[in-house]
Amino acid sequence: MYTRDGTSLALDVRLPGPVENGPYPTLVEYSGYGYANPAGPESGISQILNLLGYAVVDVNMRGTGCSGGAFDYYEAAAELDGYDVVETAARQPWVPP
Repeated sequence: MYTRDGTSLALDVRLPGPVENGPYPTLVEYSGYGYANPAGPESGISQILNLLGYAVVDVNMRGTGCSGGAFDYYEAAAELDGYDVVETAARQPWVPP
């Protein structure tokens, strides 16, 4: 996903089943840990939530994991990124209206 300023954020979507069986309640995990890296560790919460029928969207904050940019916890862009991640996830076909 690309942010408003063009920075690339790494994300990984884990659905509990096929897209066509959705919509699924969805949790967005927006953090500095490497769960959006396909070669990295899988979030423990995604495994549990998938079993309970939830979709999980793991997103690395800018400058962390596989995401571009520089990490600054208090940067306003990180807040805007989080907002845009939630809005983008909400528009997906597997998310309830």
